[in-house]
Amino acid sequence: MSKLNKRRVKFQDSWLTLIDLNGTLIPKWAKKDPNDQYFCICIVCKNARFSVDRGIYRLRQHAETEKHIKNWNILNTGQLLLTTTSAVKPSVTMLLQEICNVQTVRSFSLYNGKRC
Repeated sequence: MSKLNKRRVKFQDSWLTLIDLNGTLIPKWAKKDPNDQYFCICIVCKNARFSVDRGIYRLRQHAETEKHIKNWNILNTGQLLLTTTSAVKPSVTMLLQEICNVQTVRSFSLYNGKRC
């Protein structure tokens, strides 16, 4: 079929309720291109834009690309590291808050002392 005869497919909001072949909810990484209803944007692949000319199959195909899988794994690894780190001890937290408050008061005093 030639490109001229090809039927164009618009992005369907119903696709955002589906799961890709990796088991991930599509709305976690895909969104409709606000400027063109015939395209999708992958936020995992640094806003990669691609045509949805073959419908949901095209989104699932993108999810299987090497770049997408690599970026998705990096994102998930980063999230896991953030959520599994040990908590800061309360005494250290209180010390940090006190230092921040002192710096804020000092900056406020200097600002008010200049009579801007």
